[in-house]
Amino acid sequence: IATAMSCGVDSFATICQLIKDKKDNFKVNYLTYFNNGAHHEGKNGHNSNQNELYNEQLSIIKDFCQKNNYKLIAIDSNLNEFLALNFGIDGFGTTHTYRNIGIVLLLQKLIKLYYYAPGLDIKKFKIDIFDDPTHYERYLLPMLSTETTEFINSYGYQSRLEKIKLISDFDFTY
Repeated sequence: IATAMSCGVDSFATICQLIKDKKDNFKVNYLTYFNNGAHHEGKNGHNSNQNELYNEQLSIIKDFCQKNNYKLIAIDSNLNEFLALNFGIDGFGTTHTYRNIGIVLLLQKLIKLYYYAPGLDIKKFKIDIFDDPTHYERYLLPMLSTETTEFINSYGYQSRLEKIKLISDFDFTY
């Protein structure tokens, strides 16, 4: 069982909610951190600081995992550059869900259940192929599940403020 860790509100909220709910049968074994476009803000998928940003954040996440007994799966990819150079896709925002799920599917012999932390609550639902898939992930994720790996949109009913309140009760988020 795995979930993403960016040390942001959404990833912490997923971990904290699972701890709070005491779902021992669904305890997270692995945290994941993917470099597949979120650190690339420059034109044509390039940013001179992308490796620096990724490595700084990775160092923080490694420290968190070590202190809290999580195994970490970190993947550094050239997917962003590939998509920019071959397909003209510069924006991470319209493809991030597909990129992240694609990487998890590469690991489906290891990961049976993946909690995908939503950035928006379900009340912001809308479908637009040219917009952020976060708006419809709750319905998309089951369709991307396979016979061996299930994706669950974790706690998509919480607002940003509710997530912040939740994680403020856990010292490790400080």
